[in-house]
Amino acid sequence: MRLRALIAAIFLILAPAAALAHPHVWVDAASEVVFDDKGRIVAIRHHWRFDEAFSVFALQGLDADRDGSYSTEELEPLARENVESLSDFDFFTFLSVGDYEAGYAAPQDYYLELDGDRLILHFTLPLAQPFFSRSTILLQVFDPEYYVAFSLPNDEAVRLVDAPPACVLTVYPAQELSDEAAAALAAIGPEQRELPEDMKALAVGIDNSAEIACGGGAASAASAGEAATELAQAGGESGDLTALPAESSNAEPADAQPSQSQPLSWGGFLARINAWQTAFYRDLTAALKALKEGGAFWWLGGISFLYGIVHAAGPGHGKVVISSYLVANESHVRRGVAIAFIAAFAQAVVAVGIIGAMAIVLNTTSMAITDTAKAFEVGSFALVIALGLYLLARKGRSVWALATGNGNGHAHHHHHHDHHHDHGAAVCSHHVAPTATGSGLSGAVAAIVSVGIRPCSGALVVLVFALAQGVFWAGIASTFLMALGTAITVAVLAALAVGAKDLARRLTRGDGQSSATIMLGLELLAALFITALGVVLLMGALTT
Repeated sequence: MRLRALIAAIFLILAPAAALAHPHVWVDAASEVVFDDKGRIVAIRHHWRFDEAFSVFALQGLDADRDGSYSTEELEPLARENVESLSDFDFFTFLSVGDYEAGYAAPQDYYLELDGDRLILHFTLPLAQPFFSRSTILLQVFDPEYYVAFSLPNDEAVRLVDAPPACVLTVYPAQELSDEAAAALAAIGPEQRELPEDMKALAVGIDNSAEIACGGGAASAASAGEAATELAQAGGESGDLTALPAESSNAEPADAQPSQSQPLSWGGFLARINAWQTAFYRDLTAALKALKEGGAFWWLGGISFLYGIVHAAGPGHGKVVISSYLVANESHVRRGVAIAFIAAFAQAVVAVGIIGAMAIVLNTTSMAITDTAKAFEVGSFALVIALGLYLLARKGRSVWALATGNGNGHAHHHHHHDHHHDHGAAVCSHHVAPTATGSGLSGAVAAIVSVGIRPCSGALVVLVFALAQGVFWAGIASTFLMALGTAITVAVLAALAVGAKDLARRLTRGDGQSSATIMLGLELLAALFITALGVVLLMGALTT
């Protein structure tokens, strides 16, 4: 299993291939660059502290003896799963000199520990080939697709261990992305393993990097790296990073540039949705903790509802499938709104059912919950393909009927009987398109099930976190309020889809034959799009 599959659920969310890839995991990273007695870099030693929500979800079911604590042995399966899977993503660690990029051997000395309410993953990453260079060596720790947000807790989070006295270290903490870069990276699916060449420049700035100069031109020390430089020159003897340093009080790196206000573009809109969703998501855990301590439910409820709205406003396969289905097969706004609401609440029901059965009744691990949710995801994507093929088959029959003029081979769509028959013509000018009545309930049910059986991903984590806080009822309420917000947004999009189709029908009503051909072509494209989307999603899911 690739690490992204774990990140997609154990690391906080099971996002679809088309889902918004804004950070769902927050990691405080500390790294040690280890030298041997020949002055060569031989390993990178990492210490990654995960956010509280991830930590609680990942710990689900791992307390085998139910003593309220987690031993190294109990955490070992999760630690092993993490480090074995990291290789598919180059360990989010990039060590390079010019065009040369170092490779890595299997991780060593890995283990997880619980520091308060947050998990820390420790592991040593040996280089496949130790190397020394008099040129500047660059170390970067980041996720190029920005699905996991790495940050340095302070200037001393990167250190050199047993480095030659001449080595100088300069640290550059990650900087905030521009609206356009954030929006572009957010559109990349979690199954994509490499950043497209034309988007690599956008990722500049999200990496936490360090320059190591051990000979030629020493890097000039920026203010953000002065403390780390002193530690490096001391040979790394100021202590290890087994216990991560506290977060810096500085809100931004010293060399960060103030953001400039710009007119809101489409990319800026998506970036703003991204920022809102991230903020609401993190506020959910704070609201659940506050509720446990006697806080009011209205805060949690309001955040859950708003999270559902902004979550649905970003890219995602559910709203795309429903909207495309409505273009291909529906003509009534009320039916489209009903489909949107039922599908959203079905996702919430599935999420509550999975956590209720697996976490409460069976006390299974987060890894087992991940595998189960993954199976639902694969099933959802397979049903999307089936829905697309079903629609293509119906449209194919309509195409044949239109081509042959066989009135019995297609479904006539009468709009208050306002069409006209030219009895002297060879072709009847009925609108050739399956209607809601023609497709019956089967098409709507197929659309609902294909979207609804995939559990609401954010709800999985919220439910487990609520369970750990002893307020599972609040987690259930939060889940359904998220579903309500999602349903409203998707219903608006569904109404727009049906309205756009109706507008297109009115604009093409002049010539019955031409109108039928244009509308049927539009519906065929929508059905083909659903099929292609399902194939892409399923292939992505099966390879993660």
